Amino acid sequence: TAFFRYRAAADVWEPLAAAPINSGNNGGAALLNGRIYTSYTGGSTVGVYDIASNSWTTIPSPISGSTANIAGDGARYLYLVLGFTFVRFDPATSATTNTKRCSRRLRPSPTARGSAACDNPPPQSRPPRPVCHG
Repeated sequence: TAFFRYRAAADVWEPLAAAPINSGNNGGAALLNGRIYTSYTGGSTVGVYDIASNSWTTIPSPISGSTANIAGDGARYLYLVLGFTFVRFDPATSATTNTKRCSRRLRPSPTARGSAACDNPPPQSRPPRPVCHG
């Protein structure tokens, strides 16, 4: 549950508030609106770290099942991926949108190491490619 910030100019790691979710193995994170959202395989919650207050909360995972595949669009939405399912989540309203299912299982992206892409993302949303860790 240890959580740190790296200060590149000073070349030091700074301890931050302890995370409420044990990372175990295979975790992902997304930065959105001053918060870092963490998701791990084997869990049903998402950790929410507020950078300004150095504090954590948790929310129920917006995807059925556990996944470490999480990305943010930098403006409003988080995207989580599990198997054939893409989910768009609005943390401000807790609204979840199940986007069109992928025609095939997620595959490694040829353009971004460590990410996955759906073969047929819905044209109206075109979510960013979720980062896959592990």
